[in-house]
Formats: sequence, structure tokens, C-alpha cells
Amino acid sequence: MQASAEYLYDILTKATVVKKRIPVLIFCNKTDKVTAHSKEFIKKQLEKEVNKLRESRNAISSADISDEVQLGLPGEAFNFSQCQNKVIVDEGAGLTGDVSAVEQFIREYVKP
Repeated sequence: MQASAEYLYDILTKATVVKKRIPVLIFCNKTDKVTAHSKEFIKKQLEKEVNKLRESRNAISSADISDEVQLGLPGEAFNFSQCQNKVIVDEGAGLTGDVSAVEQFIREYVKP
């Protein structure tokens, strides 16, 4: 979860991504497995991990972060609704062909 949160943090704070308001889909795969977590559980875990990163990276001087946008609201725990980009968390199972969330995301946000 930590590695995913770090990658997501880097995307959500990148100035060029934020400026263009590029939407982000977090697709929770393998929901056909008995051991799979729900998208709500994964979303909450990612938000907690991103919040930890935000707190630790905000401690770094702003001179060291030239291409980053501040993430979240000061004094509040992070959640994806605070992002300037649209962040969608959905689930499915690629192996069984249950990828309707990905298809919908592409139809809605990817322009030809």
C-alpha cells in the first residue's frame, strides 16, 4: 500500500498534472478473489498513507520541492475529494472481464 501511495502522491502533486486537471482512476483489481478488499477499504488505506506522506513531505523546505502542488487542506486529514484533479476509485476483475469501470472512465475522460 505504501508504494502505491507514494506513486499516487507523486502524480497528485505534480504541477503539470494538477494544472491540466488530469483525472485519475484508481482501479482495484481482482475483486473476484475471496481475499479481495473492497474499494472503500482500499480508498481509506490509500488516503491514510497519502496523508502520512503529505505530513512528512510538508516538513521538507519548499525550496526542495520545485514541481509539487500542495495536497489536501491544511489541518485536515487527507481525502481524495480535496484533490484538484478528479480522483475515482472503482473496482473490477480483469481476469473475468469485469472492467466496466475502466471502460466508463475512458469513455468519459479520454478524448480522441
